[in-house]
This record gives sequence, C-alpha cells and structure tokens, in this order.
Amino acid sequence: MTIPRPQNPGSQSQINCPHLQVGLKNWHDPSTWLSSSIPAAGESVTLPENSKVVINQAVLEELNVITVPSSSELIFGEDAGGAAITLDAAGMDVQGALRAGSETCVYDTELTITLHGSRPTDLDIYGKSPTATPSYKGISVNGGIISMHGKRHFPTWSRLAESVPIGQNYLLLQEQVNWEAGQEVLLTTTAVHDSRDWHRNEVMTIDYVVDNPIPGVVGSAVHFTSSATYAHIANNGYQAEVGLLSRNIKIQGAADDSEPTDPDTGGCTGNGHFGVNFKPCPWTSTTGFGGHIMVHSGGKGYMEGVELYRMGQTNVLGRYPFHWHQLGNACSDCYFRANSIHRSFYRCISIHGTHNTTVSENVAYDVDGYCYYLEDGVEEDNTISFNLAAHIHPVSNVVADSGGGQTITPFVQSRDLILPADATASGYYITNLHNDIIGNAASGGWAGFALPVLHSPIGANRDVNMRPGNRLTKVFDGNVAHSTGWWWSHAGAFYSGGSLYYSSGDDTLLEYNAGRDQSKGTRSPCLVDKCVENNNCGSYCYEGERAWYKLTNNKVFMTASPSLNSWSGRMEVIRFEAHDVALGMEALQDGFGIDQLLVECRSGEEWVIPGNRPDYVSVSRCFAQQLAADGDPYSFVYAISPLSFHPFPSFYF
Repeated sequence: MTIPRPQNPGSQSQINCPHLQVGLKNWHDPSTWLSSSIPAAGESVTLPENSKVVINQAVLEELNVITVPSSSELIFGEDAGGAAITLDAAGMDVQGALRAGSETCVYDTELTITLHGSRPTDLDIYGKSPTATPSYKGISVNGGIISMHGKRHFPTWSRLAESVPIGQNYLLLQEQVNWEAGQEVLLTTTAVHDSRDWHRNEVMTIDYVVDNPIPGVVGSAVHFTSSATYAHIANNGYQAEVGLLSRNIKIQGAADDSEPTDPDTGGCTGNGHFGVNFKPCPWTSTTGFGGHIMVHSGGKGYMEGVELYRMGQTNVLGRYPFHWHQLGNACSDCYFRANSIHRSFYRCISIHGTHNTTVSENVAYDVDGYCYYLEDGVEEDNTISFNLAAHIHPVSNVVADSGGGQTITPFVQSRDLILPADATASGYYITNLHNDIIGNAASGGWAGFALPVLHSPIGANRDVNMRPGNRLTKVFDGNVAHSTGWWWSHAGAFYSGGSLYYSSGDDTLLEYNAGRDQSKGTRSPCLVDKCVENNNCGSYCYEGERAWYKLTNNKVFMTASPSLNSWSGRMEVIRFEAHDVALGMEALQDGFGIDQLLVECRSGEEWVIPGNRPDYVSVSRCFAQQLAADGDPYSFVYAISPLSFHPFPSFYF
C-alpha cells in the first residue's frame, strides 16, 4: 500500500509584498489618525476610510476592538531591526483586509497577535450569547479578507524512518524537512491508549537538523535539546508521525483568560477496558475560552504558515480556531494550509455551509472536540488532505464510555455539551462523504475518523432538502489512524456509525446515539437523489440504483477495537491494512464488500496501555473467516495473521 503525500511547493518568491506598497500610512505616525494621536491602551480603534495602514513595529498598548472599514486595509510589515512584532487586542472586525505577506511574498518577521477577553456568563443551551459577538476575543472577517502567509515549512509533518527509544535525543525522518532550530515538534504516541490523563505524546525543541544523513534512506535527522521520555515505533508496517508546531506568525488567546478554570482533577472511574477502569471526570474542562477566527458574510480566508495557539471557545457556537461560516460556493479559492493548531479548547477547523475550500497539510495537537469538522452535513466538494490530528479530547470530558454491547445511552444537548456528538470527539468529523479526504492521519480520539449518520442536516442548514448520510463518496483514500478506539469495544479507528438528530420531545435540541442505532434508518447511498426526484429523502432505493461508499488505501494500527466498524452497509473497502488491533474489522449490515485486506493482529511490538497489562488484550478475537463465495468478484481477502468478522446476511449485494 502506498500512502499519498503532498507535493513540495518549491521555492518561495518575494514579490508584490503588501507592506512594500507605496502610499501606506504608518500606525505609529500620529498624522495617520483623525485624533492626531496614536491609539491608546483600552481604546477601540477604527482605521481611516480609504487607507492602508502598516504596522512595522510592536504595538505596546493593549487595545479594545480594532475595526478595518471595507475601504481600508491593515497590513503587518517588518521591523527594520528584525525585532518581533506584537499586537494585543480584544478583537478585530475586518470589513476590509487584514494582511501579513501574500502568496508571492512570504512574511519573514516573527508576528504574534494576542486576543483578550473573559468567558461570558450569559451563554445558553445553544452556545449563544449576546456578549460573544464575532469580534469578541476573535478576528471577525466580516465580508472582508484575511490573508496571512508565514514561512512555508515542508513537509509540515512526516513519519519516523526508525524507532525512537527512551533516552534518545534525535530522530530520523522519512522525508527531508526545512525545519529550524528552536522550533517545537510533536512526536505522536504509538501506545494503544491516548487521553488527557494518560498519553505518550511528546513536544520537543529542535537543536539542529541534518539533511540526508543516510542518502536515499533517511530524509533528515532532527536533533533535540532534550531526550525522549517514551518510545515511539517505526517498523515495516507503520510509523509514528512527527509534526511541526511552531510558525513565525502566531495568533493566540491570552494566557491569563483562556485556560479552563475547572480542569479534570482525576480519580473518576467507568467501564473497564483491558484491566483498567479510569475515565475523564465528566463536566470538567468546560470553561476554556481562547481566541477564534471566523470568516463570514461573504468574507474570504487565505491562511498558510500560521500557528494558532490557545484558540477555540468551549461550547460557544461558531467560535473555533478557524471557521468558514455559511459561504456557500463563494470561497472556492480559499484555503487553510500548512498551519498548526495546538492547545485548542474547541475544535480545529470548521467548514460550515461552505463548499470547494481546501484544508491541507495542517498539524493539530491537544484539542477539545472534533478537530477537522464538517458542521451541518451539507458541506461538499471540499478538499481535506494531508492533515495530522493528534491527542483529541471529548468536550467537557463527557465520553461515550461503554462495555461490550452494541448500544450506548444517547447523549442530549446541554449547556456544557451543545453538540452531543462531541462525546465521541475524533480527529475527523465527516458528516458528508462527498468531499476529498486524502492522505490524512489521526492519532488518539474516541475514533480516528468518525462518519456519523445524519438523516437530515442540522443547525443553520436543517431545512436543506438533503440526506447527508446518503451522499456518495467522492474520494476517501490514503488515510491512517492509530492509538484510538479505547472507550468502546465497537468504536473502530474508522467508525461509520452514530446517529445525530433532533430529539422527538423538543425538535430544537440535538440528540446523539453513539452506538448501533438504526431506528431512523440506515445509510442508503443511491445513484438517484431521492430528495430531488421524489422530494422525499426516505424513498426506497431500488436495485440498479444502489451505490456503495468506497474507501481505498487506508491503514490502522495500535487500536483497542476494530480497525473499521460499520453499522451501515453498502460500503467497498479496498486495500486496507490493520496492524496490532483488537479486531480485524467489524460490519453488521449487509452489502459490505472487502477487497485486499491485510490484518496483522500482532506485529511483535509491545502494546503500551495504562496499567502496563498487555496480557489483558486478547488475540483470540482476531481470527480468520472467509466472507464470500468463490468466484465473487469481491471475495479476495488476504491476511498475514488471522482476522475476524461478525456474520451478516450477505457479503455483497
């Protein structure tokens, strides 16, 4: 199996730099302002109309909201002495443009924008607040443009070329990287379990990098200022990811008002898993309140080479580190690429009511809630490619922790869980498969890739005549998940299950059934769109009209549950690898096709789990079973170690 990787963007030019235009006005020049004085601390600032104002040095005052009129631009320049530029504000309302560099002019200076503001006390059960306006502790791109282009580091993440033992202060990467001394790097876990209370991820600081230490075999050797605390695996079947967290442009929530005031203090117990029964303490870590960026009202967003730190506002609707909000097809040239997001209190990137955007080559780590997020189920034709999601936590520490049964008690929307599906927070939340999902990696989370079943859209798009759960796959190829599936024996690193709907008692509140729920129907992909043809999304899909979801070239390793579980059928799984898993694959619905499946139940690597009791992980569930009659075109199943499936009515029809 070949896992796809992004293309090298090549050398970066330095032409048409926004901060080198003629006619710019200087922020630090009193004559720029109508008041003839530089903005003072605590002041709300509005740029002059029809002006382009450049910031060439640090703004020392902490400001209130900065407004950029539709005819104006705020541009970050570069300090003549090379000093870092900082800006502190309560928020920004960008009706014009906010720029740092451009596609043809990489921004080289260290730039830090810090957003300030305390969590509102008037949030309701829908995550809304009259206080939390889009510009409140956020950058509201209100019909304007945000265009930020930091240094382009390639690749933004890679995989180990050789295992890293405890105590080693360097690692070898498969690809050559242009990372720099002093930058922070994430080394993902290869343990079976990953949670806030117990994990084996490490963040290390680069000392120096050596390119091509073993020509043709190793791309780069990255040396660190400290040694590894944990072991990280690289073998012929799978390898840990290594991601770059640092960028020269940084947007962050302030240190003194962003962190949750109610952290999990530990000591809570739940269902036993592999000999241990601890779980997160529910209804804690509910108050994280970082910054956010929201592109809305016809705005445009172009972000690359930016670090988002202490961003996202827990259970505040629409307040995520980066959010394309209800833009339809008007942002088809927009992108969010080669950025990093870490220490996020609510998601990573939300694509909401928006189509044809690109989210690519990003690194995300230590995140509350679903990370890469298709919000309402209507979002289509987007590209989500070559991203890394690691160390994902359930919102408010409410986790769908269950035993061996097929059902889980539904979760209901509340003030501290406004999307009840966040009880199964995972790296990728794919509510609509008609998108390109290519070459991504997921480490940790309830699952790696969650494919929940929505029988109708939700939120602002709930009246759209569509059944998201039936939309046809576009491309789902080359994705990898590991160190996941701990909290339920049926979770699956790739999980096609869980239904999200409005509860029957109150059709304004959401309810999520994380388990095997077919009470509202199953996935029924159809070549004929019944929503359009019959104006009835529930119309029967006849033989000859039926379609299958297609997943190709995907891989799973070190997972405490099935590599893939589908409660809903009509799925083609082609070229799938599973290494060191509790169960090869699980499918409890008819119409499920498998071609070229490799399951290596045990590779010989140590299963690192809490309590250090790998003997609790039974290999007996991972046994061989032939699934199809000879001659069936989809009957080829190959395993170098045994594999296991639950029986279902038929292999493929």
